[in-house]
Amino acid sequence: MSSNEAKKGNSVLPLESEGDMESLTAGTLEERSNLIAQIRAIPTEAITRMQFLQPQIGCLNRCGFCSQSAGNNTWQLDQSNLKNLFSAIKTVATEIDEQQGETGTPLVGAERTGHRPGVIFPYMDNDIFSYPLLYEFTKYTMEDLRAKVRVSTVGYSRHNNLLQTMHERINEDLKQGFAGVRFSFTPYTHGWVNNPSEYIEDFSNALETYRPLVDYLGVGKETACVEFRTRPLAVSFDDDLGDQVIKRYHCVSSGPYLLVGSEESTPLPLTAISYINNGNPVFSQSSIEYFMIISNKYIEDTDWKNLAETTINYLSKGKDPLDMNSGDIHVQKVVMYKFENSDGPYYAVDPDFQKEGFFRAKHFYPKTDKRQKSGYMDSERYLLNTLLSAKQKRGLARRDEFSDAAWHHADEVITQLGADATDRIRFDRKGAIHILEEVIPMVEAYYQSLRLAGYPPAYFFSRNFTIDTGQIVNQGRAIFEFKGLVSGMDIPVTPREERGFGNLSISSMRGRVWRWAPSPNDINLENISTANRGRKNTPTTTSGISISQLDTRNLSEVTVEGENLPKFTLEGIPLTRVNIEEGNLQKLLPGLSQ
Repeated sequence: MSSNEAKKGNSVLPLESEGDMESLTAGTLEERSNLIAQIRAIPTEAITRMQFLQPQIGCLNRCGFCSQSAGNNTWQLDQSNLKNLFSAIKTVATEIDEQQGETGTPLVGAERTGHRPGVIFPYMDNDIFSYPLLYEFTKYTMEDLRAKVRVSTVGYSRHNNLLQTMHERINEDLKQGFAGVRFSFTPYTHGWVNNPSEYIEDFSNALETYRPLVDYLGVGKETACVEFRTRPLAVSFDDDLGDQVIKRYHCVSSGPYLLVGSEESTPLPLTAISYINNGNPVFSQSSIEYFMIISNKYIEDTDWKNLAETTINYLSKGKDPLDMNSGDIHVQKVVMYKFENSDGPYYAVDPDFQKEGFFRAKHFYPKTDKRQKSGYMDSERYLLNTLLSAKQKRGLARRDEFSDAAWHHADEVITQLGADATDRIRFDRKGAIHILEEVIPMVEAYYQSLRLAGYPPAYFFSRNFTIDTGQIVNQGRAIFEFKGLVSGMDIPVTPREERGFGNLSISSMRGRVWRWAPSPNDINLENISTANRGRKNTPTTTSGISISQLDTRNLSEVTVEGENLPKFTLEGIPLTRVNIEEGNLQKLLPGLSQ
């Protein structure tokens, strides 16, 4: 049924921790009854397909790339109003549950069969670890809604004693209330940018505090892990991409890169993602073998066509272009596809994982009417590849755990990254600088965080705990990092991104979901800028909870096609606003000095 408006009644269910109705004051009962009446008037799927139940919006971390374009102020529920909201949801959800005869299942989110049914996300454009009532939120979710929570965080300040005590209590009392915990390690948080040593201390403290939950859940992408992300190495040019057929061989060139088809051919056919199989994209076209040549001296600094003709001469005479490898020239065999996004066509080299688990993707973008610059993007996952190489040397397969690893083995990984960068300078200056200035500092900081937290070195090598997801994706504010190679926010710029949030993707297969979140409010709306509230929240003059259906492709109440989805407002819930200055004073973000 589309609405539960007819299921009226006068009952108000107390929370399990409140005991019976006699513990509730007349004022509390009236407040909850008002909320219950409003919730009964909205579609039942707002409860049964609930995914996001946020007690807080906004994030003081102010990450420059924020995929959700979070605001730099927070609006959040205090304890009294958190209780009222949960009691009201519990009451109506129980009515729905009893009518549908599904007693015993989670009261919220159970119909989201495509993605973590019965698991609630208390975050989207906020960092829930800095919310001072996460303990209560988790307890009410578990005890009263029969659901679990999944959390994600960049850490919290160890100097906030109330937060520290709360997180310790969570790990003592509420481990069974969690479905997953993800620590996100990126170079964008306010703490890392401004005070990296303090941020490392805070991040390691969070890892140490949450070790009981990590052990309880077990390591894994869906349970407990650290997600490691880096800046993208995107390079753009005002001139167009080198893209032409020379002596019947297709050639593409940008920066120090040259791609030459291994056989005489016309330019590549357009490839698309046909479907998703167990989370992996299946392409509509077979791959075409090319030779990828990288050279500062003979490609980027001179006319690339000369080296292209040399390569073609090798091929036409039956010689192997791999023999061209020298100090200034690096040659390797690759496979290449031609894809297309809303900006136009682009080329993808080795766009997915290789059979040994390595990820070495490169992407090349011609200018189009929408794409104002040409260029390339090196999407190689350098930490992942070096970890795999270290395991290979010891006879371990990609999925094997390095259970007897020692910290000197992790030291060797960092040393190897440096050696690879030094070697790469000969033929790829920008790639070498990226490894030295972006990748290695992050790896060293992560290494230090694990050691300080007391984790065994095997966690550094574990594919289930240390998850190198590569570069950030083009969502939200990330667009500025792609140097003009994409025209707008939320446009997938690689096949892996298209697999994640494109029209035919893992996200598109999940169907519509619902978000419950505080509405940023002020009597004077001019006091709420977009920077304050974030791009995904509509300001109001009165406080309350926004209940909106979301398109899972962009986690927005406006679809990627521009359609406005259903939205409702739950009135009568006061909120507390915290700005940057107050957040700093209260130590509500990691990376602050004592």
